[in-house]
Amino acid sequence: MRIIDIISEAPLSPGLFKYKDDPRDRVIKFIKRLVAGEAFTVLDASGKQTQVHLDPTEAGRVSDLFRQGIKPKTIRTTDGKDILFTSIVKDNGFGGGKDNESYEKSQVADINEQIQKACQAAGTSDIKIQIGKGGRKVPASAAIKAPGGIKADAIIVDSQNNHQAWISLKSAPGPRAIAGWGGITHPPVRQHPEVVKFINDAKIAFGNQIPNKSSFGRRIEDQTLKNQIVFGKEFGKPARGPSNVDAVMAGHPTLRNNVLVGSDMTWLNGVTPSGEYDPVFNISYKGDRSNEGISGARISVQADKGRSWKPLDDLLQQKQSELPNQQTSQKPVSSVTKNTKKVTSHKNTKQNLGTQTYKDTDNAVHDAEHEDNLVKRNKKISATNTSVR
Repeated sequence: MRIIDIISEAPLSPGLFKYKDDPRDRVIKFIKRLVAGEAFTVLDASGKQTQVHLDPTEAGRVSDLFRQGIKPKTIRTTDGKDILFTSIVKDNGFGGGKDNESYEKSQVADINEQIQKACQAAGTSDIKIQIGKGGRKVPASAAIKAPGGIKADAIIVDSQNNHQAWISLKSAPGPRAIAGWGGITHPPVRQHPEVVKFINDAKIAFGNQIPNKSSFGRRIEDQTLKNQIVFGKEFGKPARGPSNVDAVMAGHPTLRNNVLVGSDMTWLNGVTPSGEYDPVFNISYKGDRSNEGISGARISVQADKGRSWKPLDDLLQQKQSELPNQQTSQKPVSSVTKNTKKVTSHKNTKQNLGTQTYKDTDNAVHDAEHEDNLVKRNKKISATNTSVR
């Protein structure tokens, strides 16, 4: 069990909802730690800091309250005592949003521990477990952390160390805890027409720089594309594998009656997440990213209610509607408008023109008459010369 270093004596409660829709969300961190059985720092009646373990079965009750924006008055510890929620201290476990990797490791460790306990209870080196209700049944002896670069986070192995099942793990509770369904840079996903169009439209909308605090998205039409993103790029192949996982599980998986399910949600291969979990394209500002040549942009597929977003198509339509106005405002002024001020008709030119314009017009008329006289004179000279010859 991890010992938490104390870095702050500030209570957790006042800023509990401070980072909603943010990786630093303290509600999500609280539930993760509660379900994982981690220690919490509290202030006792004398003001002394101490560590306690909260009852993981409280996760459901407090999650329901958090969804309503309510903080529980008390919470039960593993020894059955009720403590004030306001006594919980904001220690470094609520400070950084750096725990995704360690959280996945703790999920895998939980699966492994449960499988091994079940094997010991059965007196065998392997047990038969089902990956999600209605999922495949496979021999299991342990669970190991999957290497990077594949969809699976956990691999179920048998006593001969053969890989039997693959699971993608997500945080809980709710869609906001899910960091994202997956990226869209790998083939065949990157070449899909919907992906190509979204990226091209994003470039039209933002150019080479996305503004701070931007979050825009678009719904995905193709169900197969959604499943490739959620379950892996090899979705659709008959065999399960590292990039075609058996299931996606949110929360710490639990093994009951030899059925392994996520504590919050489980999606079997081919059961597309829907509703508030519906996969949608998203481009949002992330200062340290630069996806597809757009500085500051992170392009991914999120749960619909995972973060707030505006339709990218609305932004494109707005920009399109602004184009005619820009062209009109930049229309060049004609030479007539430049050189004359209040001309209404040729007949009434003199009475409608100002003094300066009147003089300019007279000069122009005088020049035209002079040019006409020169032409007539040249014609007469030419005729005279012809008769002399």
